[in-house]
Amino acid sequence: MEILESSFENEDDIVKKVSIVLCMRGNDFIPKFHNISHKKMLSLFMSNEHFRLNLFQKSEKNIHQLNTTAYKDFIKTLFSSMSNIHVSFEEVRHNSMFCKQRKTNDQMDTRLLRNAKLWLPPESCLERMAELVNLQIEYLETTGDSMAKLPNFLEKDCLKMTETGEVEYHFGPLARENIEHLLGNHKRQMKETPQKRRRKKKMLTSTPSKANTSSK
Repeated sequence: MEILESSFENEDDIVKKVSIVLCMRGNDFIPKFHNISHKKMLSLFMSNEHFRLNLFQKSEKNIHQLNTTAYKDFIKTLFSSMSNIHVSFEEVRHNSMFCKQRKTNDQMDTRLLRNAKLWLPPESCLERMAELVNLQIEYLETTGDSMAKLPNFLEKDCLKMTETGEVEYHFGPLARENIEHLLGNHKRQMKETPQKRRRKKKMLTSTPSKANTSSK
């Protein structure tokens, strides 16, 4: 802590900010980004002055909260090439869906589609994720104060209560997108799709089978 504070003495609350960034990677309350490590997330934050100064802002309660615009840019940068941060959000999101960018007959090759857990989420989902992180920050700020008022978790759009009384994440309608819509409604042709339990045509052979060979 002392090393951090001495290295960034002109930046307020650097230790708190680092703690929050580590939480952003994922924990028991915040879902994690697959294939994005704590090291990668912290490295981007510590090496980029823009994010150190703008990712957080003080709220009316005088506690640090995520700046949603900066947060979306931060996550976009994590999913893009670190040396090419000027591409648009949608371009980075599109690239994250495929192993390689390759087109065949003006149609995207669906065989190159990556696991959806590795995609950059839509902006609307990240906005709700930012709300979730801010809720945890508010909760952590109550540590050590037995008289502190806990945040109202259900007043935010990022959480909802089901009919059975369980609380679950709610990242909006785009959280589960239609793959055909994303691909421009280009369906994979049957001949391009491996089929299970398809009978293979047996090749004819001039060699008699053992069952049909009479013993001498």
